[in-house]
Amino acid sequence: MSCRLKGNKVVITLPANVTGDLSPILKDFEQWVWDTVPHDAPVRNIVFEQGDKIAIMGKDLEVVHRIGDVNTVQIVSDYFQITRVSQDISVLTLVTNFLRKILYERALEKTHEYAEILGVPNPRITIKALSSSLGISSTRTGNFSVAICLVFAPMSVIDYICAHCIANFKYASNPGSDFWVCLEEIFPLHREAEQWIEDNRRVFSIYDLAKV
Repeated sequence: MSCRLKGNKVVITLPANVTGDLSPILKDFEQWVWDTVPHDAPVRNIVFEQGDKIAIMGKDLEVVHRIGDVNTVQIVSDYFQITRVSQDISVLTLVTNFLRKILYERALEKTHEYAEILGVPNPRITIKALSSSLGISSTRTGNFSVAICLVFAPMSVIDYICAHCIANFKYASNPGSDFWVCLEEIFPLHREAEQWIEDNRRVFSIYDLAKV
C-alpha cells in the first residue's frame, strides 16, 4: 500500500486483492494526509477586477480598467488593460475572447513548428473550456483542442502541451518508447513542464472565464 500527493489530489494505491470495507485502511492514512497536505486558505477566484494580480503566459500583470472609445483588452507593459465603451459591457466576455486569441496564436505557431520537424500534417486547433485535460488530440480527425486555462501557465508549459499533441500524431498507432524519444527530440524540457503542471494545478481553477 502507498499514499502520495499528485497535484491537488491524494492518491492511495492498494493491492488488487483488497476488497470489502476500506474505511479502516483509509483511517490509517488520515493522519498522514493531515500532516502532509497544506492547509492554505482558499484562493479567491480572480474575476479581473481593478488591481487583481494575474499571470498570463508566465508574465505577472496587474488588471487595469479604463473607459474608452473601443472595447479592447491589451497587455501593456506590466498591465492587463481592459478598455470598455460602457461599464455595461461584460468584462469576462472581453477577457475570454482575448485570451482565446493569444493562446490560439501561440498554439498555432508551436504546433506548426513541431509538425514540420516530425513531418506530420498541421492539426486544426480549437480553444475550449476543457474540464479534465489541458489538451486533447484526435488523430482520426486531426483536431487539437486546447484548454483555455492553459493561458495561465508559462510559455514552456503551453509549448509542451503542443509538442505532446504532435508527438501523439506521429506515433498514435504505436505509442511506446518511440513516442517518448520523439517528444524528447522536439521538447527536451518535457519533464520540467510536467512537474510544473503537477505542482500548480490549482492555477487552472482560480480564474472565472466566460464560456463563450
